[in-house]
Amino acid sequence: MTRPPRLVLLATVAFGALTAFWSVFTPLTEAPDEPAHLGLVYYVVDNGEYPAYDELQHTEGLFQLCVDFATSANWCRIDAERAANAFTRERPAAEAPSKHDRVHPDDRDFVRLKPGRMNQMAQHPPLYYLAMAGAVHVERAVVPGELSVDTELAYLRLLNALIVLPLPWLAWLLARRLGAAPAVCAAAALAPLGVPQLTHIGATLNNDNLFVLVASVLMALLAGVVRGDRSGRTAVLVGLTTGIALLTKGFGIVLPPVVAAAYLVGAASAGGAAHAPGIWRRRWSATVTATGAMVVALVVGGWWYVTNLVTTGHVMPSIENKRLAISERPPGWRPHFAEYAGSAVARLVEGFWGAFGWRRVELPTVVSAVATIICLGVMVVAFRRPRPPDEAAAGPVAAPGNGHGVPEPATVPEPPVTRLQLAVLLVPVGLLMAFVLVRSAVIYYDSGRLAFQQGRYLFAGLTAAIVVLATGAVRLFGSRAVPITLAFGVLLQAVAVGTCLHGWWGADGVPFAAWGAVVAWSGWPDPIVIAFLLAPPIPLALLARAAWHEHLTLSSPPSSSASRVRPSQLVGAGR
Repeated sequence: MTRPPRLVLLATVAFGALTAFWSVFTPLTEAPDEPAHLGLVYYVVDNGEYPAYDELQHTEGLFQLCVDFATSANWCRIDAERAANAFTRERPAAEAPSKHDRVHPDDRDFVRLKPGRMNQMAQHPPLYYLAMAGAVHVERAVVPGELSVDTELAYLRLLNALIVLPLPWLAWLLARRLGAAPAVCAAAALAPLGVPQLTHIGATLNNDNLFVLVASVLMALLAGVVRGDRSGRTAVLVGLTTGIALLTKGFGIVLPPVVAAAYLVGAASAGGAAHAPGIWRRRWSATVTATGAMVVALVVGGWWYVTNLVTTGHVMPSIENKRLAISERPPGWRPHFAEYAGSAVARLVEGFWGAFGWRRVELPTVVSAVATIICLGVMVVAFRRPRPPDEAAAGPVAAPGNGHGVPEPATVPEPPVTRLQLAVLLVPVGLLMAFVLVRSAVIYYDSGRLAFQQGRYLFAGLTAAIVVLATGAVRLFGSRAVPITLAFGVLLQAVAVGTCLHGWWGADGVPFAAWGAVVAWSGWPDPIVIAFLLAPPIPLALLARAAWHEHLTLSSPPSSSASRVRPSQLVGAGR
């Protein structure tokens, strides 16, 4: 079966509905660095070129847009708020500016430069911003009249929701290419719905979104590689995808080691045991193929870094380097490991599950901590050696469901997924975490600032890690892992929405007034906002029904004389 089953299609639709919801639920300019991202997009739109890393300046209009719409004053505090030591703003519906009288991109006050306020976003590779600028050009060519800035930002948010839309399908495809059993594939498709921070960031203007998508595509390709795929077509696709990732975000430098690891593991997988005859020939072939893929990646995306090195002397120059240099260290300050470690752990955990917007609204710490402990524990179970099934006692094995309630014909099972192959899936998130910890430690040691500790930076490795999580969940719960995964995700989303409804929109006993404020402050016309807010329940209900049906299909025997399938038989993981 090559097309995704109904469960996966429903999971993708439900994920899209959730991101559409978050795109209007999150106050405009409240997402991390959103005004700065928008400023770079507008610069490319207006000038038709990408600026040097140190020549982009914020405008008065973007600063005022943040003052007018954001509920947090972290990025754009005005003098009155600074004098009153105020960090939050109330946004009742009655105070929302009229949707017919909002600032436009070519308004004189909007484009005026803000003295001394530089925009660091030009430090990033250009692909994401060129794509968003192209989308603005298309919108302005197609839509009659001129949209206001807040509506264009709402439009760009919706495009970002479309960018991350395939993540449930990619998680399913990754598990399937790895050779995982249907229960693991189904649970993997459902898991992205259970990370509120992912649906929040995925629904805002942020270059993380394209990088997460491209890295997920790469890992789906590499899932086949670890199973022995050394074809030239796959190698070219791996190289192209890696190159696109390099052109999207500097974090792309962690991907070449992942590619190398996948090909080395795949060399052994293709020929059986590591000591089998011909292993060195296969390893040499894998090395050559991986090298070819990396040559393609460097041609596609490496030129950006080479150009930086030649013109600036740095591979990834940034105006932030001066602000975070050792010369800025407070007098007499000394680094303390406990302070750094405590901050890093807390911010990575909270920022992964739900540190929304400018971190002013966060999931309760206990929720993020418990979710992390549960997921880590389940992933450990994935690496446990399973008990060999007793075929005589177990009886015939149920044919896997195809997602439509019809068992597929019995087939010869694929070789089991090995622990080493599962381990490769954790390499991306491990390298991303190492990158974040090392970079933030250097910043802390030099300047005393606790910065760069963002849990969302790990999302590029999420779909691969999800397959490990799904494997452990099916080992523990069998086919029940499918509805359990969905229930866990829906619960986290409900807690996140309640937390943000209170923190952003002031739902203090008056929830209907808070929803009215969401509608009033949005950049879309009211009917569109209401449609997006009402989008998630129906697809989630259909998905819940499909998840339960999948559990029943996978756990039911093909005939009355057959016994149930054991969890170890549903996983397909071995050595």
